[in-house]
Amino acid sequence: MELPDFEDMVRVADEIYRLSLLKSSLELRIKLAESDVFIKTSSDERYFQNGKPPSVAFIENTYKQVGLDNEIRPLREELVRANADLDRAKNTLDLLKTQIEVWRSEQANNRVITGVYP
Repeated sequence: MELPDFEDMVRVADEIYRLSLLKSSLELRIKLAESDVFIKTSSDERYFQNGKPPSVAFIENTYKQVGLDNEIRPLREELVRANADLDRAKNTLDLLKTQIEVWRSEQANNRVITGVYP
């Protein structure tokens, strides 16, 4: 077994960084959009029911999930992809670390078998 390429590990770490930023950015954009939805639905009479603003539970379970004009749904879908990509990158880095451990074990075993120590 060969030692994993450390440049590959740096690239994966950079990808984890990029995806973490994307994930955080999407979460922030979703929170801001949810806030806008809540403000609009609780103050704009077009969304009132029987002359009263909709309940918080109703807003949470309907409008906040997808938005008023379906504007939040694409952000949520992009967040799902970003989370999956981030998990894949983290798993790749873990695999590379495991390969290093296997390589180290192989090297130690070879030294024991051959009796050659550095």
